[in-house]
Amino acid sequence: MSFRPLTQDYIDAVTLPANIAPVSSPSAAIQRLLSKREKSHNAVVSFIKDEFRRHNLELEEGMRKESVRLLETLEKIKNEVKNETKVLNYEKEELVGLDPSIFRTLPLRVHEFDEKRFKIIDEHYEKLKALEMERSKRFKGVLNEAYRKMEKICHLLPYDLMQYFENEIVKLNEITMNNYRYYSKIQSDLKLQIQEDSRTFHQELTVAKERHRRALKWIKVKGVVGFYKPGHLTGMAVEDLNEPSFATGLPLTADDVGIWSKHIQKTLDELDSNSRKLINMYKAAVIHSFNRLFEQMKNVMNVLLEDEPASTILSDTTYLKDDMYKDIANDIAQTYQCDMADLKDLWNTVTIYMESNIENTYFFLNGTSHLWDPHFARVQEFTQLVFQDLRLVIEKHDQAACSFDKKINTTLDKLREDSTIEKLNEHLREANKFTDSIGKLYYSQCDAEIQVLQKYRKFMDQEIDFLISEIDRFLSESGKNTNIREKRSSRLEDLKDESNEEVPVENPQDELIPHQMKACQFQVEAVNNWMFGLWEAIRRYMETCRKELTSQTNYWVETTSVKLKKRREVRQASHEPRYHRIKTAIYDARLKEINEHQEGLNRVEERVKKYLVDSSSFTYLCEENRVQIIQEYERFLRGIEEKLQRAKKSYEVAACIEQTKHVGDEVIKKIEGTFIENFKVLEENRKKIDKVICRFNASIKLFAEGGDYSRDEAKLFNKRILKIKKTVPKKYKKIMAEYNAMKNDTTQKFIKSQAAILARLDHSKVEFEHNEKICEKIKLLQNKIRRAAYDTKFKLHRIDACIDYYSEVSRFEIWKRKHFELMKDAIQECLQKIEEMTNILINAKNRDSGEYLNQLNDLIMDSFREIYRISKVSTTTHIFFFKIGLNATNTQRQRYSW
Repeated sequence: MSFRPLTQDYIDAVTLPANIAPVSSPSAAIQRLLSKREKSHNAVVSFIKDEFRRHNLELEEGMRKESVRLLETLEKIKNEVKNETKVLNYEKEELVGLDPSIFRTLPLRVHEFDEKRFKIIDEHYEKLKALEMERSKRFKGVLNEAYRKMEKICHLLPYDLMQYFENEIVKLNEITMNNYRYYSKIQSDLKLQIQEDSRTFHQELTVAKERHRRALKWIKVKGVVGFYKPGHLTGMAVEDLNEPSFATGLPLTADDVGIWSKHIQKTLDELDSNSRKLINMYKAAVIHSFNRLFEQMKNVMNVLLEDEPASTILSDTTYLKDDMYKDIANDIAQTYQCDMADLKDLWNTVTIYMESNIENTYFFLNGTSHLWDPHFARVQEFTQLVFQDLRLVIEKHDQAACSFDKKINTTLDKLREDSTIEKLNEHLREANKFTDSIGKLYYSQCDAEIQVLQKYRKFMDQEIDFLISEIDRFLSESGKNTNIREKRSSRLEDLKDESNEEVPVENPQDELIPHQMKACQFQVEAVNNWMFGLWEAIRRYMETCRKELTSQTNYWVETTSVKLKKRREVRQASHEPRYHRIKTAIYDARLKEINEHQEGLNRVEERVKKYLVDSSSFTYLCEENRVQIIQEYERFLRGIEEKLQRAKKSYEVAACIEQTKHVGDEVIKKIEGTFIENFKVLEENRKKIDKVICRFNASIKLFAEGGDYSRDEAKLFNKRILKIKKTVPKKYKKIMAEYNAMKNDTTQKFIKSQAAILARLDHSKVEFEHNEKICEKIKLLQNKIRRAAYDTKFKLHRIDACIDYYSEVSRFEIWKRKHFELMKDAIQECLQKIEEMTNILINAKNRDSGEYLNQLNDLIMDSFREIYRISKVSTTTHIFFFKIGLNATNTQRQRYSW
């Protein structure tokens, strides 16, 4: 006997423990259903993504077009601004020809362009916001449609489905808020760029104004003695100096004088012009030094750099050293027996003297104009260092203030979205605490800033010592080089006793120097006098500069401290209203919103309750109206009953039936009208309830959606609204049950009342119609019998006539057989008629009513009586046959009598 070996599956199955729980395999149909739902769910998810992508592409294309249009418009306006402001970059020669009014009108034009650009940027920002709102609206529609589809698919549980859509909505809200932030940043960046361009324009405008002023001054200085124009050297015109009477005592001819005038006038005019320029600049330098306006010395320096009088003089005085003047000097020496070398040395000495004076005064003025630049640079550097320290202090405190501001903003965000009054009060206290910290920080920052300003005093003490040493060194070097002090003292003691060490003005050959050169020499000496005055002004300032600069330093420190304190007061003044703004703009506004939301929900509950009560009340009111209608109809039916009792004909009963049906139809219409009106009111109230709830649901919008509800508050209100929604159908179902019960009772009551009266009316109508039909048939029978009687009577008359005829004939003629045949035929015909009448009478056996038969027999007897009355005068034969018929009739009557 062989056994099959055991398999591993069998061994595994046998070795399983006894208490193992069996696991049922899932149903294949359920798996297919779940798979189908999953595919449908994934299709809806793909639908959401595709719709989002499509709407994003459409709206981004619109945003891109708006952005390109904005850039083109801004670029166009910017080009217009450049065209308007290009006059600020003109060169010096072009700036001179500008109208000064352009510096007043140009800022107004640029301001108009800036306002226009601001308006365009704001419009672009509003368009972007509108497109973003359209995007949110479209996404909301897509999510609503997807929610309906997924709700029908039922792949996810309701909680998971709600959680999925909440996550999607949160993502969309985050993206939307981020987009709004970027739009606002773009708007602010564009406006800041325009403001920066405006600031740059105003700086260029200031520079252009300064350049325009310098250009006008340059034109004025350059035009002191114009070329080929009358110039005032010593109070006389240049053309007058060309006359021979004002020349030297040399016996020159007219031709030589003309040659002299042409070549010497340019050199002297240049010397005179440069002297006058230096005098004007020395006047400005002395005034600036006397009034301590050392910053204005830069203007003198700029004019010196532009004009360069020393180099001009060096280049212009070479006219006296050219070969062309050697020929003139030879001619003069030969004509008047004068040594050519002495004349040449004399003129060169005078020219060199004037040249050296012009050069020395130029270099002294140039050095004086540059003397203050290092001082102002160091002061500016000190100021920048102090400002840098102030900036560091401000940044340090600003960082602390920013941290407090962030905390305040975070608290305000919580305050703005609080859902209960308790949380609202808690966050308000927290916001006030951070606001107090910022106020204290402003005081500490102001104290630290004032402490930093004390560094400026230390810097300026060192700068004063350094400036005094520089001024002393400059004056010492200038005094050594030019002997200014000795010259100044000697000229003050005796103006006539002048030193001849450098310029031999008392030369015996003084008559060879032209008066024109002497006038120019006098002008150069005037420049020296102004140089002496400037030197003395600088020396006097060196003695008082410590006191002046110390007072200026103290004034600057005090002024800056006042500004800082004023800044602190302004910041504190702008900070104090934050308590009120937080209280009114955020706390009170949010408290008002919470109260309004609660009041709105209470109004919804009250209106829902009112509509339910109104529906129930109106149902009972309609029922009372229907009861009155039924009572009126019953009174009408009692009137119909009375008419039925008085009715004698079927048409009266038919009229009652028609009237009953007509009134019944009207009553039915009235009852149905009350039911329809009642149902309409119920449906209208139900729709109003749904509308109130839907409207309140629609008003629940999150802050991200442009509403004023927080997430917690929205959830709380949604739960309460859902509770109201659940209670409304139950109460409405109860009202509809009452409505349907009233409808059935009223309808059944009316149908029973109408059916009963109509049944009685129909039965009475049938009876009356039956009686009328019987009477009609009797009338027809009477007419038929009457016609038969008339016909029989006519036949009997004929028979009587025949009998009478035969009776008369028989008197004269013998009775013939044919007469009997004719008589037989006539009697036979009469008997046939009588038989027909008998058959009519015999056929009355089918009648059901004894009364009817009696009446019919009476009618027949009346007919026979009439026949008998007519035929009583007839012959004996006629009477015989009549009796036969009468006997037959009696026999018939006896047969059917009761």
